[in-house]
Amino acid sequence: MEVIELEGEDKRLYNLVARLVMNPQVLRYNQNYPFRTSQEYRWFVATEAGETIGFLPVKLVDGKAVLNNYYVCGDDKNVFSALLAGAVQGLAKDFFLEAVVQSPHVGFFEKSGFSVAHYWKRFAKMIYRKE
Repeated sequence: MEVIELEGEDKRLYNLVARLVMNPQVLRYNQNYPFRTSQEYRWFVATEAGETIGFLPVKLVDGKAVLNNYYVCGDDKNVFSALLAGAVQGLAKDFFLEAVVQSPHVGFFEKSGFSVAHYWKRFAKMIYRKE
């Protein structure tokens, strides 16, 4: 598995995620919330054998990196771990990391150094604790 870090308007991003972000099953996975990107985003994309198996878009605003609206094929713990490690390694030294996480995925984020700041019905707001 490889995790690729891309700017939000990188032309390679379309080839890696367009098929997924327009897929009805992936949209349902994301609670029917559409995926967005712009120059304010950085994407972490997991690939294996030429296929995209997960992605994590991160919006960078005012010293904060907000992880939200992600996708991981089959909720694979190794893919979650690799994507979150890429985001932490690539962003934590320059940004305060915050995540909006679907309730079933809280454990994956906790294993990567995030802790719950607030629970909603289907989501949790989590923050990364620098060691």
